[in-house]
Amino acid sequence: MDPASNSHQHQAVGGLPPPPGVVPDFSNPTLGYVVASVAVCLSITTMVVWIRMYTVFRIIKLHGWADCKYLLTAANWISPLPCP
Repeated sequence: MDPASNSHQHQAVGGLPPPPGVVPDFSNPTLGYVVASVAVCLSITTMVVWIRMYTVFRIIKLHGWADCKYLLTAANWISPLPCP
């Protein structure tokens, strides 16, 4: 058996080989589920942060450094996301 013809069978394509019947496609991956889940989680997180900030600053009117730090952390987490 020629080693050159056998080399494509043992190429590293990830941590584990793909399941039977699945062909890995690293040149054109489908990221639809990833983009959708990030969008949903980011939307929920943003709503929760704004509800908390509204409650703390408008209703309770008793805020501290932790609340300001929470708002800055949420803004910093959202800002570096790239736009598609």
